Amino acid sequence: MSDVEIKMNALNKQITDLKLEYEKLRGNRIKELQYKLDKLVGMSFKDKDNNYFRIVDIPLVQYNKSYTAFNEYRLPILFCCNDPTIRADVGRLIIRDVFTRASHAEDPVECIKQEYTEVPAEEFDAELEKAFDEIRSLGKRGDAK
Repeated sequence: MSDVEIKMNALNKQITDLKLEYEKLRGNRIKELQYKLDKLVGMSFKDKDNNYFRIVDIPLVQYNKSYTAFNEYRLPILFCCNDPTIRADVGRLIIRDVFTRASHAEDPVECIKQEYTEVPAEEFDAELEKAFDEIRSLGKRGDAK
């Protein structure tokens, strides 16, 4: 083996070792962020358009063959649309994401309270019940068979 090949192999080993160390640290960082955001699960809010939502989970890691994806800025929510005609393609209730910078704030709870208007759980539950009543009434109008 030539000197160039020996140096290339040595560098390749260093690169591999550094990539493995980086991925381990990245995994630890993801766990830290998930732990931090876990405090938000169950909180209910209203957005600027008066749509209600409740945070239902923390961002999850998506594993693929060639990479690992994690978006700490998107929280899974149960979204209750106040005007279903605007979102007629998906209906009144959907599971989607909401954007927040809470993962990088010192206090994630205070951060999200500045981004959205917090509402009591009872207020969100009342909106949710209205949506369920609308869904239940679909079969009672005679247009469902």
